[in-house]
Amino acid sequence: MATSTSTKRRRSLDRWTDLLGQHLPSLSLPEAKGLALWSIGIVLARACSLHAVVLALSCWLSFNPLSLRRRLQEWYYEAAAKKGHGSGAWGVQRRDWDPNALSADLLAWILEDWPGTQLVLALDPTNFGDRFTVLNLSVLYRGCAVPVIWTVVEGGAPGAW
Repeated sequence: MATSTSTKRRRSLDRWTDLLGQHLPSLSLPEAKGLALWSIGIVLARACSLHAVVLALSCWLSFNPLSLRRRLQEWYYEAAAKKGHGSGAWGVQRRDWDPNALSADLLAWILEDWPGTQLVLALDPTNFGDRFTVLNLSVLYRGCAVPVIWTVVEGGAPGAW
């Protein structure tokens, strides 16, 4: 019996969710599912805007675009802005998601099959006009810079980086 394309794609999404959960154990299951959707959507869309990711995922797997958009937004909202926050038992587990809390797990995952003993790091300050600066530390891996920790500071703010 042939397996439908939709079923194969759902299985791929589930396998990627499981793999993320294994390598990033501090993620809850809903956070791992959200990260899986976002990461697959970014690859499919070749862009990272919410609109492009929703469009790509909706075409790849029959998701309702409006429901998917809300689901992806919920993933990155602060706990207080998430649906159901503070409404009794439902929504009590809503929490903020801190990507920096995953830095050690992400680095360990990258280094799992690391060839050799040398590690090349890149420190990159990216200015967004006078509004803010993103300070990013990345591991250089196979021609790519994989960000492992970052912070955002107000543009032109004095202080030690």
